[in-house]
Amino acid sequence: MICVFAGAESADHRRTLISVKEMTDEHMAVSISYRSLRSRRLGPQYVKDTAKHFSVVLESGAARADMTREEALKQRDAYYDFLEQVPEVTYAIQFEHPSLLDGDNTIPEGGKIVPILLDPTDAERLEFILDYSGQVAMAPSDDKRVPAILRSRTQEDGLLVSLAQSDLAEARASGFSAVITSAWNVPGRYGDPVVWDGNAVQRYKKKYREDVLKSHRKWLDGIGVDFDLLESGDSREWNRVAVRSYLAWSAALTAQVTDTPAPDNGPEPVSSEIASATSLPEPERRFRATVPLPVFSQSQVEALEDNTDGTSEVRTRAVLRTSGDTLRVCDSCFLASTCPAHEPGANCAFHFPVEVRTDLQVRSLLSSMVEMQASRVAFARFAEEVNGGYPDPVVGQEMDRLFSMADRMKKSEERRERLTVSVEAESSIGSIGAGGVLSSIFGSRTPPPRREPEMVVIEAQDVSTT
Repeated sequence: MICVFAGAESADHRRTLISVKEMTDEHMAVSISYRSLRSRRLGPQYVKDTAKHFSVVLESGAARADMTREEALKQRDAYYDFLEQVPEVTYAIQFEHPSLLDGDNTIPEGGKIVPILLDPTDAERLEFILDYSGQVAMAPSDDKRVPAILRSRTQEDGLLVSLAQSDLAEARASGFSAVITSAWNVPGRYGDPVVWDGNAVQRYKKKYREDVLKSHRKWLDGIGVDFDLLESGDSREWNRVAVRSYLAWSAALTAQVTDTPAPDNGPEPVSSEIASATSLPEPERRFRATVPLPVFSQSQVEALEDNTDGTSEVRTRAVLRTSGDTLRVCDSCFLASTCPAHEPGANCAFHFPVEVRTDLQVRSLLSSMVEMQASRVAFARFAEEVNGGYPDPVVGQEMDRLFSMADRMKKSEERRERLTVSVEAESSIGSIGAGGVLSSIFGSRTPPPRREPEMVVIEAQDVSTT
């Protein structure tokens, strides 16, 4: 794995990188932005002087620049003219700008120009580029086909560049052979320490700098940096530590690569007349017969089924089940760099048989999930202590998740009985005095006899006198 340190167009950054080069005497690669170089009023001699110490990758630096198409065309021609003046450059990334059209991106003569793949999910175009050039520069892709394509087309003299990525292990697992990163000067820009921990490069917050110095004291003393400058917060010395960290990570990943022969069916070198990624014709597509997905399997079972006429009959039906087989192969697996069973060209050595058909199997599965989450919480807590003991919100979230899982599992094992009665009654206007539906179910109560009102007769007498 090649780590290309970006930002060498800055004289200060170049001095820092040269000082590390003199300390380690290791082969190092740097990248120079043409646009940033010209803004500093530096010319070809600066690049030639840099090439005396490092392998140089030239970038245009125009991808995010605010330019019209005419301005982009003018700078494109200037970029390729400048490249002709610095033959010491090892590789040059193709000039690219959003305003350019398909016909504006033709690559000039010279095999040192690495084409850019604009859409990292376009696997067909990636294959087409590698068939002719054997090298490509692209951003990391979420398409699972891309790692397999990159690994199958790796060339000893080609460059598979990951742009804007600082995780070397992830880039290697994705099939890249080089990474252009500016993360090495994070200490100078933000004050955050960047240190190799023996497995990967870790970035810590500035406030934990003293803890970092204590926990990594042995390694820091071994690489020959000035510990007093680190304690005082010297940004250049911390940048040196970051560079040494990335060099250590690169060396560790390179040491993990097994000595396997390169594939004999690699692409031919790029022709001088081959256009760039955006101007290549659409690749030919093939259509094949479809087959069932291998993630499921079917088994035949016999069951007694009722017919419409009231009779029963034994019938054979297909039942869907999960399949223990897998399509994973070592060459395209994202765990290839860390898997203990990795073997180039082999299928996955593991399978995951899962069957959840009975209550006992359901309970066993839920218990396993809770145990797994408890193990994650314990390890996260351990990492929190190792990193200085500062409360990590992720640990709290995982603890809450564990309590939630345990509570749901407890509720799933509880047996509750509940009776729900739904009652409806309809009545007409003339049946207002009738009993309700509950009276019909549980019996009615006879109302008391109705008392007739008593009649009072008043007799009148004539009391008149003459």
